[in-house]
Formats: sequence, structure tokens, C-alpha cells
Amino acid sequence: MTSAELRAVMAELRPPDVCDLVERDHEVLAARQARDSLSEQLRQARMDVIKAERQMGSWRSAHPLRAKLHDFGLMSSRFLAERNEIKSAAEIEVLKLVPRVHDITEYVSNIENEVEARILLEQAPVRERMAELERLERRKAMRELTERWQTRELGNTHSVFKPGMKAYD
Repeated sequence: MTSAELRAVMAELRPPDVCDLVERDHEVLAARQARDSLSEQLRQARMDVIKAERQMGSWRSAHPLRAKLHDFGLMSSRFLAERNEIKSAAEIEVLKLVPRVHDITEYVSNIENEVEARILLEQAPVRERMAELERLERRKAMRELTERWQTRELGNTHSVFKPGMKAYD
């Protein structure tokens, strides 16, 4: 078997990349989906806080006297009260979600590490065999190169000393 043929066999036997297998693992995908869902809920809660603040700011700009009366407690604004409740509820939701997102992010990282370790363990025999084949392939390639070099030198030697030529021409 030549080194080229051995490389072709190795290409067929080479296991898939560990990172690709981790990316496609069902546990990793499920954990990431849960993390992404919680992250989206957190993003939405933060957007609700911002939206309520903007609405209150716009209303205050449009109704400065009524806003002052509301602030002093003389005449309550139903609009401001409702937006303040929405804002408060969204802020509470943010406070609840931040640690959950942090925890699930750590969980995803742990799952990825566990899956990677499992895959590496499963692939260990194949990777050891691949290392042996790679060493063998390098030796074969060097041997073939040496043989070609020697053959080329012998071929050059024959062309220098053609029959019928004088040594001092």
C-alpha cells in the first residue's frame, strides 16, 4: 500500500470533529434551547421596562402640569399609574430571570464539557489508531521519497555516462 492509498484509508476512518459532534448532541441542543428561551424572556422583560419608561416620559412631556400634580399626589394619572405597574412588574421579572439565565448558561457549559469528554473517551481508540496510521503514512512517504530520489540519481548517472562517450570530451 502506498502512502497515498494509506491517506485515502485514513480519510475514511477519521472520526468526525469533536466540536461538530458536541454542536449536534441532543442534550446540548436542548440545554441551549432552554437557555435561549429564558434569554429571550429576559430580553423581552427588559424591553417592557424601557417601553414603559419611554411611554411615561412621552406622556410627561406632553402633559407637564398633570405630571407635576401626579407627582405631588394632588391628582393621580391613571396612565402613569398603569405604566408604573407595568414597569414594576417587568423589573421584578428581570430580577427573577437574571439568575436563572446565569444558572442555565453555566448548565449549558457543563453539558457541553460533559458531552465533549464523553465523545473524546468514545473516540480514544480510533484516535490512537489514527495516530499510528499517521506515523506509518509519514514513514511510507519518506521511504517513497527516498526511493524516488535514489531512482532519479541513478537515472541521472546513466545519462552522464552514455556508451561511446569519451571521458574527456
